[in-house]
Amino acid sequence: MEEQVTRLVDKAWGKTTLASIITSRLNERHQRHFASDIAAFVPMDGYHLSRAQLAALPDPARAFARRGAPFTFDGAGFVSLVQQLHTPLFHRSPTIYAPAFDHALQDPTPHAIALTPQTRIVVFEGNYLALRDPPWPEAARLLDELCGHGGGGAEAGGSE
Repeated sequence: MEEQVTRLVDKAWGKTTLASIITSRLNERHQRHFASDIAAFVPMDGYHLSRAQLAALPDPARAFARRGAPFTFDGAGFVSLVQQLHTPLFHRSPTIYAPAFDHALQDPTPHAIALTPQTRIVVFEGNYLALRDPPWPEAARLLDELCGHGGGGAEAGGSE
């Protein structure tokens, strides 16, 4: 297993798979003693700007051509989610929802991932979680753990 994890970590395309495995293992371990999940997986793909939002940008052709670049993500929306997750949880706290990306629609779907009051661990995955360009550092400061290869700025594939 360790060899498989190392292989996934060493390859950029393995982020989603690794985050999903970590979340599943946390829930499997928790379910040995409790009936509910303790962890949820939130891929950053849900924070892609929709095609309609890209079309409304000042240079839509460039936005579509560069979809996946930092400026084509709803960074403020992601920061808002992380901030919401830092509010104290109570048994009656409302469920917080995160978007997911629907590959068939080629657009994000809002409120697709439920983060219930029983969710104690949220595993985020995405290219820009450690990016030094705003607004990503604001979210990174709120994360309990940040794993990865570091997050460059504009010179390392950051924003324009």
